[in-house]
Amino acid sequence: MSTKFDIARLFEDVVDPQPGEVITFMVDLPHDQIKDTKAWADRRQMAEQWHAGIADLCKKVGATLNPLATFAATGANNSNLPDEVEVGGAEMKLDKLMAESNVCFALTQFSATAPLIAFTDKYPSFRAASLPGVSRAMEATALSADYKHVAMMANQLTERCTRAVSAKAVFSTDHEFTFDLRHRAGDADDGYLHADK
Repeated sequence: MSTKFDIARLFEDVVDPQPGEVITFMVDLPHDQIKDTKAWADRRQMAEQWHAGIADLCKKVGATLNPLATFAATGANNSNLPDEVEVGGAEMKLDKLMAESNVCFALTQFSATAPLIAFTDKYPSFRAASLPGVSRAMEATALSADYKHVAMMANQLTERCTRAVSAKAVFSTDHEFTFDLRHRAGDADDGYLHADK
């Protein structure tokens, strides 16, 4: 179930920005040791377009949209992020930026998931989406999904997995894998980043 991609709708559905919240978009940049790719350059352009695409929504709800933040690419997934980032042409401590932000979308080449999770642990009002490798093709598929429907399906699957004792995956190669689900409780990853979660 999908519709035409609309970053403002996606952001409103997934993030539900609130009055007074501060929103940050981040990208990593190639440098001497780490060469650029076509897909990575396009991802940075997507970040700029997404950033511009939610400006009116932020004004409407009374949220602040920071200038796009950039930092030198780490070169490895889930590595520590640099201490300094550039925001609107000025250097800023990353920790200060995250402390002052409520929401961060990281459209990066190298995953920032682990360091962003650490910031969510440190700052309870902070939430983040790590989108390493996100591509324009996803705008026509997963990113155009009806996230209310996705959440409903995720919760239904979670309930089923919690009640089940096992689950079997059958692959196109006819290989099978059985998961033991006894003594486990399901946990839905419904794609929502609302402040009340």
